[in-house]
Amino acid sequence: MQMLIDIALYLCEALIITLCFPMAFRPHTLNRTIFNPSLYNRVLDVWFEGLPRDAKVAPSAVNDRWFQGPPEIKRAFDEKCRQEFSHSLEAVNPQNYSILANESSFRPAAPFINEINSADDDGEKTRRTLSLILLFDQMPRNLYRTMETLPLVYNQYDPIALGIARHMLTMKPRPDLHESVRHMQPWRMWFYLPLMHSEDIADHNSFIQIHNELKTELLAMADKDPAAKEAVTSIQENEKYERIHYEILEKFGRYPHRNSCLGRESTKEEKEYLEKGGMTFGVQG
Repeated sequence: MQMLIDIALYLCEALIITLCFPMAFRPHTLNRTIFNPSLYNRVLDVWFEGLPRDAKVAPSAVNDRWFQGPPEIKRAFDEKCRQEFSHSLEAVNPQNYSILANESSFRPAAPFINEINSADDDGEKTRRTLSLILLFDQMPRNLYRTMETLPLVYNQYDPIALGIARHMLTMKPRPDLHESVRHMQPWRMWFYLPLMHSEDIADHNSFIQIHNELKTELLAMADKDPAAKEAVTSIQENEKYERIHYEILEKFGRYPHRNSCLGRESTKEEKEYLEKGGMTFGVQG
């Protein structure tokens, strides 16, 4: 019901703005020479290179590329992402794809949600959902690491990724619960990272609930599948970082390390937190 309300509001607002300010609004359309199944498949191929399709735990070489590997590995992966996907992100940069302030969670992601819904079968919906979340939640974090470019991550691409993730949780059946990924932690975890990156505590409550459900399922499989028990350890590691994010939002209502690059005035408490080594999650701002 909420999704239908969002769509109706979006269409009404679009009509009003178009009539009153015809140059201020253009419906979001996608460049089909860029946004097509070839791109979605390529995102998955690049991101999951070296990961066995049935893996419940990622090999160390893959984890190094994704997380805290040696700097040279991270730089090489950043460059790979830049070469492969910078043109896709530029196609929906603020000059080409405007996101209005205070838009509902649905609107920034609307054309990409349509891409998911138009897939021929549930397996393809899962692949498109995962690919688009990776494209907008993770790729910008590989490409835009500087103080000058981080606003693109938080203001432009995060709202799209978060809109996709929120929509995914309303779908029946849910793409993240498809049999091809349901018990595969190295695949499933990426569906939920937009919720962790959100500054809305409700998204974090969703993240926690989903991980609790996944842990329960994997623990029930552990006697017959030792890899399932290893996957639980990986989930617990994700939960550790989620607790850190959650506690920051409980205390400040936002992530203080983003204030500088977003032009937000830090409170005295936030300044003290950062000066004492508060979490910045590996970014400059």
